[in-house]
Amino acid sequence: MGAPFVRDIANGYLLDCTFRAIRAYPWTRKVPLSGWDTDDRGGYWASSPVGFLPNQFGFHVDRFRLCDTSDEYAVTIRRQIARQSDGRLTWEFRFMMSEMMDGARWQLRDMATPVVSLVVNQGRLCWERSGREPCALTPLLADEAYGVRAVVDLETKVASISVNGVVVASDVPLPAGAETIDYVLVATGPATSGELHLPVVSIHKGYQLNERFLTSD
Repeated sequence: MGAPFVRDIANGYLLDCTFRAIRAYPWTRKVPLSGWDTDDRGGYWASSPVGFLPNQFGFHVDRFRLCDTSDEYAVTIRRQIARQSDGRLTWEFRFMMSEMMDGARWQLRDMATPVVSLVVNQGRLCWERSGREPCALTPLLADEAYGVRAVVDLETKVASISVNGVVVASDVPLPAGAETIDYVLVATGPATSGELHLPVVSIHKGYQLNERFLTSD
């Protein structure tokens, strides 16, 4: 793992990925996911159109997903952002699962450990807590789209979570020792298979008002 990127940002976007232009070389069969570190031992990532000549060529992606074909490994993507050690960060993403994928997770991390971790557990989206049972936030259904917003305050060390515009957790304490956020991570369930659709992942800070309705039902 490389050294952290450090940048002072009063307000602005740290990440705004809609997975629309993700291929560095669209004319080859196996290409890197542009801007992301990937671990595809559990399957592969896919997009539509697939980008291959002659019939499925396209510079822009209409649909992106992580395809898990293994009952032992996950498909994981991870992206480093400029290190943040203060202020309030707003993390927004949307997802849909073709089948219920227990163990699928979304995380904000420092260089070593999760700071905010959401996981699918027994058909529910849960707040994952080290050494404790996951705390259920909302039930989930396959083939249903969900929008998640997490507001993380690195000054007061708490976070609040909304799903489809409804607050499901407020002032949840961050793990002891959480000081920075350096990465965002998305992974399928290691023991489950299926497709995890990801239309958007966004992180911003410092705005008095910033509403794009990414996470509204």
